[in-house]
Amino acid sequence: MRRSIRCSIRVLILAAAMLSGSDGARAEAFGAVYVGGAVTGDAGSSIRGGPAAGPLIPLVNGERTEFDLSVAPGGRAGYWLESLPWLGFALDVSYFQVDQTVDVGDKSVFDIRVTPFSGLLMLRYQLLKNSAFPHGGVNFYGAAGPGLFRSKFSGLGASDTSLDVGADVHVGVEIFHVVQSWGFFAEYRFTRFTPSTFKGDNSGGVVQAEFNALNTNYFLFGTSFHF
Repeated sequence: MRRSIRCSIRVLILAAAMLSGSDGARAEAFGAVYVGGAVTGDAGSSIRGGPAAGPLIPLVNGERTEFDLSVAPGGRAGYWLESLPWLGFALDVSYFQVDQTVDVGDKSVFDIRVTPFSGLLMLRYQLLKNSAFPHGGVNFYGAAGPGLFRSKFSGLGASDTSLDVGADVHVGVEIFHVVQSWGFFAEYRFTRFTPSTFKGDNSGGVVQAEFNALNTNYFLFGTSFHF
């Protein structure tokens, strides 16, 4: 995992270097904010607990967990290159929760709060170019890249944090309105990562939670400003 994290960090550094290069200085910079819903698909899981020095027993029945809908805010900043206006780079930061209510005697809630940091390679197709909208009145775009996913598990009297490598994909359409600088967009996003094993202490000993890959689908709406 450490090797994968180092590789992703190198990719992010390379993207930043490209943004600061000679082409980047003549690029179309932008910033964007968005919000929407995130739905994480059912995942294989194992949640166990017990004395710190003894065997752990299952705390939740079943091997698959169904998760609740989460609000997903975020933002990103980047450039579209002037010499290659269909090519761009961006850094994206967002947040969502993987929540589940489980029955362990009394009703208890656990959640995983996830903050993805992604470096994106972006492509776009520009339509309706004119003097008022030199970069197009409508842009269809796609983006993909690696991400570092910081996850914090909380619940059942315990908490733990992990940092893992994953993948991030976006597809959307952006419409410019009134002036070229402001855009409004709708976007579908998909992320995938596998969190490390969470292990935290509680009053009765330890809680250990393991999950298979978490696949999350997002439906987002936002606004952007192009410099």
